[in-house]
Amino acid sequence: MRNNLRTKLIAMFMVLILGSFVIISSILFWFLGDYYTRREGETLSRSADRIAEMTVEMLSGSEYAGLIARVFRLNLESYSQNTGAHIVVFDQTGSVLEQSSSVGDKLTGRVLPQALVAPVLQGEKILSRTEFASIFGSTVVVAGSPIVSNDKVTGGVFCVLPTPYLDELRLDMLEMIMFAMVLALVIAFVLSYIFARYISTPLKQMRDMAKNIAKGNFSERITAVGDDEIGELAQSFNEMTQALDHLEQTRSSFISNVSHELRTPMTIIIGFLEGIADGTVPAEKRGEYLSIVIQEVRRLSRLVNDLLAISRMESGSKKVNKTVFDINEEVRRGVIRFENNITEKEIQVNLAVEQEKCMVLADKDDITRVLTNLIDNAVKFTPEGGELSLQVEERGKKAYVSVKNSGEGIRQEELQYIWDRFYKTDKSRSSDKKGVGLGLYIVKSIIRMGGEDIWAGSKEGEYTVFTFTLERAQGKQKEWKSNPELIEEQQQNDEEQTKGREQNGD
Repeated sequence: MRNNLRTKLIAMFMVLILGSFVIISSILFWFLGDYYTRREGETLSRSADRIAEMTVEMLSGSEYAGLIARVFRLNLESYSQNTGAHIVVFDQTGSVLEQSSSVGDKLTGRVLPQALVAPVLQGEKILSRTEFASIFGSTVVVAGSPIVSNDKVTGGVFCVLPTPYLDELRLDMLEMIMFAMVLALVIAFVLSYIFARYISTPLKQMRDMAKNIAKGNFSERITAVGDDEIGELAQSFNEMTQALDHLEQTRSSFISNVSHELRTPMTIIIGFLEGIADGTVPAEKRGEYLSIVIQEVRRLSRLVNDLLAISRMESGSKKVNKTVFDINEEVRRGVIRFENNITEKEIQVNLAVEQEKCMVLADKDDITRVLTNLIDNAVKFTPEGGELSLQVEERGKKAYVSVKNSGEGIRQEELQYIWDRFYKTDKSRSSDKKGVGLGLYIVKSIIRMGGEDIWAGSKEGEYTVFTFTLERAQGKQKEWKSNPELIEEQQQNDEEQTKGREQNGD
């Protein structure tokens, strides 16, 4: 990680920054060079205009002509030094009259090319980049202004700026850009290293944690790194590890519970059958012992049925056969199934329904299993003399069925796990000896397969309540009532299913 991702991130940032600087520097170099050219050209034009005015004053022929000529000469040199330009003054024939000392003796006594002076002698101001190799040996920027006396052009002024001067300005500008780029690259390297480390460190922790998970160690957690995507990924990884840890504990618990559930009845069955077979059990007690064997076989059958039901639901082979039936009647039947246990523990039962009948559309056999599991759990965990409440409430298109019992309740931190396979809220308490933690998982799977919802609520030391929804058969109830054959057929099916469940010990 340290030699790959972090290095790649730093290299990527540096390349992006360097590339951006090259592009920006090229654009700035071109634009600022053009800007300098225009700016210097404007300065040259103003200087040429001023020198033309001074030339007119010098040629006016006043009594102070000598003094004016000296002042003119000084001003010429001053403009030349301030602008870095060569200054040339010529008459209407193109002959050079005056020149700055920077020109030297190159133009003394010379006549400038007619093509160069013609526009100025015609009264035009010029500003152009042109070849002046014969005089200055390079490309120059030339600003020209006519000398006008008494509305007549009598000559002109050239302010000539060699391009090496402009190139020097560009080089100075380029040096500043390069310095800024180097400084920016240093800062960018430091920041990119910090940023790359910020990204790679939690990823490295995730890699190490994944290796530990592969070895079966689920105890490590990633330190929170913020609220961004990396932080969310780290948090998700922690949640995944926690879930895997919980799943591993549940799996171990399941193996222990199932092993115990299988071993105990099988030991009892084998012991009793061996006793009957070898004559150890007296003949008068064989019926009693065989009854115990049958109960243990039914117990094993229930466990196998639960495991098979989970397998069918998870594989998708379980089909939902929805019919219209009275949920109120199914709730009453569910209470009757546990009448002996309820009477034995002296539990007070409260049944609240809004109407005599509440027709719903669902898989009746599945809902019967849901009610059986929920009522069985409620009776199991209700203390002696406690209270069991069942309620069917109609709200719009839904029927809400609740099973509530008094008792110890479920801790809030465990509510999110009670729907998991093989989970038992308290593995040490004796009130749940028969279960292996499959009932609520099956219940939730059945309800979700029917497109409905189920949830649980609890208050420690007071109560636990489970509530699930069913679709009301409002539009189909009339059709159902108007067809006696369907009613008779459904009743026969219900009776057959009830007999089958009783035979299987469900």
